[in-house]
Amino acid sequence: MARKSREEKTIDHGEIVVDDLKKLYTENSTAFIEYEKLFKEYKKISKRFNKTLNISDTVGKGVLDDNEKLQDNLEYTIEKARDKILYNIEEHRKTKEVLAKATESERETINRLKRELRDLRQYTVKLEHELNKESDLSHEFYETEDIVKPNEINPTNLHNKSFEKIVQQYLDKGILPTTIAKITVDDFKNQYSQIKDFGSDKVSILKVFYKFFSSTIGTKHIVYYFGNNVFYIFFNKHTVENTNELIKLINVPRKISNVTFTFSIGITELQNESYNTFIQRLDSSNDTASKNQASCSSNSL
Repeated sequence: MARKSREEKTIDHGEIVVDDLKKLYTENSTAFIEYEKLFKEYKKISKRFNKTLNISDTVGKGVLDDNEKLQDNLEYTIEKARDKILYNIEEHRKTKEVLAKATESERETINRLKRELRDLRQYTVKLEHELNKESDLSHEFYETEDIVKPNEINPTNLHNKSFEKIVQQYLDKGILPTTIAKITVDDFKNQYSQIKDFGSDKVSILKVFYKFFSSTIGTKHIVYYFGNNVFYIFFNKHTVENTNELIKLINVPRKISNVTFTFSIGITELQNESYNTFIQRLDSSNDTASKNQASCSSNSL
């Protein structure tokens, strides 16, 4: 059996590659179509080359000598075509590897989102359980209390912004030093009951407190009404020590319709920490101030 020529071996190899590409991609894919087109051109050129050699054999050595230049040109063309085929095969291999990595990354993202969704569902079930346990108490509370929402007191630029979100923005942006005060209106329910017959509703009274805090500390700082008669103040670029003087200005009794309101103020400086760690310190500071027997009290941690 005669040995196959280099061109015949290349054609055999090319047919194998065509089959592989057909399995790897589809017949309509750009990679398969372009490779098959190039492979067909290569076979045409090879066939033409062999036909030229056969013609040369029939016309004699002289004609063959004259066609040596043509043979060189054909061999050059064949070499370039073969190089391009091999280059395309290598590029397709790289593309396949990149696609495989992208698929793996997408799979990891999907799995992470599934885990987060599972955790959210578990947390929702927990919240529903807690709400069910306290349903009787919640019902009684909403029947007897007029709820004042944060958007009824806060300015429009703070609407739809939770206190936790604002604190988290300070932490994420590293706006430090910042000291935050938690202000509780002492015995608000009882004090309010003494003046509500005079036409003063809760919203109006709480707005008086908000205006008093804002005008006293200035526009540089942020006053935020949280709800349940609790205010928070963000003292921007202030340590606890700098804040004490401003706290003294607002920690004074306020008289409305001959009823005197007092405050309990907890102060703590925001640090590079989690929101939960921070709020525990602030609540503890406010609780300590609330237990103080002074008419207006403050405490810092």
